[in-house]
Amino acid sequence: MYWDWSYVLVQAEPDEALDWRGTLPDLIFPLDRSWLFSMLWDDTWTSVGGPVSLIDALAADPLINARIVGRHEDPACPDDDA
Repeated sequence: MYWDWSYVLVQAEPDEALDWRGTLPDLIFPLDRSWLFSMLWDDTWTSVGGPVSLIDALAADPLINARIVGRHEDPACPDDDA
């Protein structure tokens, strides 16, 4: 997140998210904030944070190109020149 940017917070039910207009929001999380989905415009990757069981399931899925990154590791893709 950037300190000098304006943000809008929208509360929507899961079925409303299916009909979201155009581009998805940069950040998506449930009310209980148990997980976070981040697709910031200047990143070349998508970040997911959440319980170990969620992260392990995503990393194990052969259709998802995922790698686990620890809290203190650089999340940038190893091939990313940015």
